[in-house]
Amino acid sequence: MIIGIWGSNGSVSGFHSSGNELGVEWDIGASSGAVSALFQGEVSADYTDYLSAPGTTSLNLDFEGTGTGQLTSQLGAWADLTFLSIPIIDWDVSFDIEQVFTPQLGQEVPVDDSIKVADVGFDLLLVEFGASLTIEQENRFTATGIDGSLAYSLRGSGITEYITFDDLTDVSTSFDVSLSQSGVWDLWIEDMFLDNLFYTSFDAEIFAYEEHLSGVEWVKKCVGRSWYKSCWWVLGTTESGSEVTLAEIDLYDGAAFGLDFNTIPNTNSFSIYVDDPTSVPEPSSIAILGLGLAILVITRRKRSEA
Repeated sequence: MIIGIWGSNGSVSGFHSSGNELGVEWDIGASSGAVSALFQGEVSADYTDYLSAPGTTSLNLDFEGTGTGQLTSQLGAWADLTFLSIPIIDWDVSFDIEQVFTPQLGQEVPVDDSIKVADVGFDLLLVEFGASLTIEQENRFTATGIDGSLAYSLRGSGITEYITFDDLTDVSTSFDVSLSQSGVWDLWIEDMFLDNLFYTSFDAEIFAYEEHLSGVEWVKKCVGRSWYKSCWWVLGTTESGSEVTLAEIDLYDGAAFGLDFNTIPNTNSFSIYVDDPTSVPEPSSIAILGLGLAILVITRRKRSEA
């Protein structure tokens, strides 16, 4: 699993806002948070495994996402709202956001969640006052490419050369590798790292409302059926009210940054044999080669006869 930590110390703090509007006071913030991600894929090499003489060969690397990707975010949030010094919201919640996706370089993975506390109020004489609160978290994650090094070494020489690459994508990337001596060259990829961008925002909206008795009127009441109905007039009341947005608060809207993914392990290697056109086989070597060909021919014949 590849884990990214939100922030250098694994937590965030300081998401905080306070204010006062129309008698409503608020104090809203986030206590801590962390994000983790899983991103899986394979890097494959397209190459020629035999060269007739030392020289430069072309090699292609491709990336393909595999399995399931996952982005998870946890955030603790709290909010205190009062109206005319009377507490109306005392709230302590947590966001647990999870998004499953198919790993692919260059795609943006959006994750959103919101929590709302609505119509929390109280009556004051003939007037009802209240407030509602919505907190929303928005995450965006993009894996942009793979960084790493292509290592190659002539077997037995103890010398290793490197070609670094940046932002390897799922489109084939070509390298020119100089294999200057004959022999077996071993090649592998080292220090692969996932380049990525993570963005998050944390917003809140506060609404206030009031409802009051606006007047009285006569209201007709009836009972019975159409052929026998009894009606009378009663004194009724009408109500009216209003709602206003007290605040739209950007608690956090920081610049995108890269999650601290661990280095991608790689244990696979491959080899290219470089022939020496100037060498002449010794007699014993020729005899062994002839024996091998004879066995191959015999084996093929036996398969064809069967």
